[in-house]
Amino acid sequence: MRDVVLHAVHSINKINNSVKTPSYIAVQQAMKYILQHFSERITLNQIAEHVHLNSSYFSIQFKKENGKNFIDYLKECRIEKAKELLKETNSPSSF
Repeated sequence: MRDVVLHAVHSINKINNSVKTPSYIAVQQAMKYILQHFSERITLNQIAEHVHLNSSYFSIQFKKENGKNFIDYLKECRIEKAKELLKETNSPSSF
C-alpha cells in the first residue's frame, strides 16, 4: 500500500511539474523581457504590465517560479552582463 501511495504522489508531482500554468508562462515572458532590456530602467510595475498581471500578484509569482525576487533577478542579469563585458576587455590589446 505504501508503495502505491508513493508511486501516486510521484506521478502527481511529475504531472504538476510539467504543466505550464499562466503564471509560469508570464514569468518566463518577464524573464525574457528582462534579459532583452536589462540595460534600461525597468520597474516591477512595467514588467507586470507587460505580462498583463497585477504587480503584487506578479511579484509573488515571480519569486515562486524563479526562486528570486524581481530586483535580485534584474541585478543578477546586469552583473552577469558586466562580467561578460569585462572578459571581452581583458584580452590583450595592441597599443
